[in-house]
Amino acid sequence: MAEYPEEVMKGIEILHHFLKPKKTYIGIEANKADAINKLTQAAKQYPALSVEIVTLEVKYPQGAEKMLISAILKKEVPSGTIPLDGGYLVSNVGTVAAVAEYFESAKPLIERVVTISGSNIKRPANLLVPIGTSLKQVLEACGGFKSSASGDSTRILLGGPMMGMAQKSLDVPIVKGTSGILALSPAEVRNFDTYKCIRCGRCLDACPMFLNPSTLGLLAKKGCMKRCLRKICWTVWNVLRALMSVLPEFLWCKVSGWQKPSTVNERSHEKRINPFNLTVFT
Repeated sequence: MAEYPEEVMKGIEILHHFLKPKKTYIGIEANKADAINKLTQAAKQYPALSVEIVTLEVKYPQGAEKMLISAILKKEVPSGTIPLDGGYLVSNVGTVAAVAEYFESAKPLIERVVTISGSNIKRPANLLVPIGTSLKQVLEACGGFKSSASGDSTRILLGGPMMGMAQKSLDVPIVKGTSGILALSPAEVRNFDTYKCIRCGRCLDACPMFLNPSTLGLLAKKGCMKRCLRKICWTVWNVLRALMSVLPEFLWCKVSGWQKPSTVNERSHEKRINPFNLTVFT
């Protein structure tokens, strides 16, 4: 965003041509002042696009689709749906810039900006890396690991500290979805003691997706995450959704004495109001 603001705006212009959106927002965290200033200046050159730069609070997870929609538009994507169902399209600025490069020079996605960071990297940096480059080559370009620890005792993650995937080998290539490489020191990856849940509820308050981490952890330990969680949660959710949709119409029918019409749409009407027409994922 700070180095390629023109490419980002050109990509937005191209997407505007195909998608015809009413409004475009670019969400940037408050600690990236240089990116905010440069994109604000670049957006002024495209007044027809109606682009608004929104400064976001620095927190995790801020980059998730539903989190961005909630932070910028103050609207919540209903459970069981995706943002596109509500008329929202969320795209990464790197993807938007790649769209501009493709339309301008027919250049496909052959390289990716990767953030190399962590306490065990000599020279953290943001590098433009060709897809297919091995982790070993990328880390060598940043000076390798610090002398205080060897590569064998360093934990390498593709991604961030919360959702990143640990790698067993440095021969793993950079792919189009690689956004960052995180190298953690041995002190940061040591095994911590786990204690029994005391039902304090702090995990419920901390979860940004409003889940129950305590129950999810118990199901994971029992090895019945898919079997129990999907059957219970999805069944309950479908029953509640069906009952909420049919209850107002059911009460209105009882009061007015309305009878179901025998029309061409009779079958679709029955399917819509039947509270037992459930879809259970097993």
